[in-house]
Amino acid sequence: MQPNEVKTQITRLLNEHPELAEDGELLHDMLEGETEVMVVVKRLLELYNEDRMLVAGIKTRKQELTKRAERLEFRMENTKATMRDLLKLLPDGQRVLRLAEGTVSYRKAGEGSTFIYDLDQIPQGFFRTKREPLLTEIGTALKAGQEVPGAQLMPGKDGITIRQA
Repeated sequence: MQPNEVKTQITRLLNEHPELAEDGELLHDMLEGETEVMVVVKRLLELYNEDRMLVAGIKTRKQELTKRAERLEFRMENTKATMRDLLKLLPDGQRVLRLAEGTVSYRKAGEGSTFIYDLDQIPQGFFRTKREPLLTEIGTALKAGQEVPGAQLMPGKDGITIRQA
């Protein structure tokens, strides 16, 4: 049975028995006896739990792979440093090795890069200001009936709570 078919069953049941809206226990019993909602929700909950486990496994594997990639990047940097140290021993103008696997050449350090050790000491004109909306304040203003050009309240979504047995 498909969820759309169960929706039809529930709608029919509530239309035929409007008194069920007042009696939660009777509604539950009628849903169980007259519709397939329990079967469908059980199946959906099983799918949800399977997906939840898969996501957890993928996240764990992603963390493992990230750690492995970090170790490999560290090893690559050490490998490059070793090659650099070996080529540095060669005379100037001769610091190139051509191999079937690739060409490795030594280059001297350039001018270097800029390092900021105290941001508060940097004078005006040497940094940019990031423009970022204050979402909480805008939301408060909109809820109070104020107009905020370029912003609007969006309706929230209904949800469900799932408690595992």
